[in-house]
Amino acid sequence: MAMEKKTIVVFAVAITLLILLAFAFLGIGLPCGNWGTSIDPGAKYKDCTCIGLKLTEGATGGGSISCLGIPGEYSCYYNSAPGRKASISCD
Repeated sequence: MAMEKKTIVVFAVAITLLILLAFAFLGIGLPCGNWGTSIDPGAKYKDCTCIGLKLTEGATGGGSISCLGIPGEYSCYYNSAPGRKASISCD
């Protein structure tokens, strides 16, 4: 009887890990925006919410944002002044 419980637990852990791995694998490479520190008011940036892990790749002056999971809502902005973001439409 104890061996059956151990087998069930191992099976449940393996299934859970496979589900999490599949969830993460499906989310790899889903770009969901970009960010920047530019003071150019014409530069437009996009951000998202993420159910999972939100990954930011940095470079001088900005970078890209990816979602390891399921991307949610998007928001767009531009830097109206150093340290201040002004919301704009994502169209």
